[in-house]
Amino acid sequence: MDGLAADNVWNDAILDIQSGIESAPRGMKTREKINHTTMCDMRYPIVTNTRRLLGYKFMIQEAIWILRGDNRLSTIEPYSKMINKFSDDKYFFRGAYGPKIIDQLQYVCRSLKEDRNTRQAVINIWRESPYDTNDIPCTVSFQFLIRQDKLHIIANMRSNDLWLGWPYDNFNFSMLGAYIALLLKDIYNIEVGLGITTINAGSRHLYESNFESADMCTRSNYEDYVNYKPLNLKDYSSAEDFLEHLEFVSLDKGEIEEMKVKALDREYGKGFAHEFFSKAE
Repeated sequence: MDGLAADNVWNDAILDIQSGIESAPRGMKTREKINHTTMCDMRYPIVTNTRRLLGYKFMIQEAIWILRGDNRLSTIEPYSKMINKFSDDKYFFRGAYGPKIIDQLQYVCRSLKEDRNTRQAVINIWRESPYDTNDIPCTVSFQFLIRQDKLHIIANMRSNDLWLGWPYDNFNFSMLGAYIALLLKDIYNIEVGLGITTINAGSRHLYESNFESADMCTRSNYEDYVNYKPLNLKDYSSAEDFLEHLEFVSLDKGEIEEMKVKALDREYGKGFAHEFFSKAE
């Protein structure tokens, strides 16, 4: 397993946070590290530790939801039993990342095209002076840098729950980086490889209710992890082709047969993490 694969990075972060300070926002006890950073190879963005029992259908559907610029409850609720509590009106999400990202993609791609060494390719997520809402975004911004012909994404977060949030955030942010890399090729014929997903968190923490489960995950054995085909941009003809691949790998064989989907000319079980997702719940 690659040293900067998500499984390794997440495991190391848990061990680090276990020695953090005690903090109790809203009266809920946590272990916390302030200004904490994780760095993950964008090609290996999936936490596969079977002891974690992640919702992989939700993981991949949330990435699609974000990259399509969606903010509706109805399109993501089928994949999560608890997400509706964050919607104020049970229809939209006030803090959804998708609409903000879509509105700024053109600027980011143009900035990277005009100066491959730019430091100005930034997407803002934070809403200034947010009103009282159940959906205050945890992410403040994304920055994109091309260095040594690889695209790197730096996510800055005000808060990051290492148990509930990080495995999904790291995957989503890596998919965003891959999507932008493919857009650069589509629009400007600029080819870049995949670099590092860096997530800086003002507060990275574990809630007391997850202490025991997180510790159990750090004691995992080799058989608790799953190998998968890494993300390779050369497998996709366009950014849209990449999104269609994500949509396809979220289907199981029964759904494909029932819907008579031709799999977009893809062979079932091939491509980035396809076999892994097809077997996951």
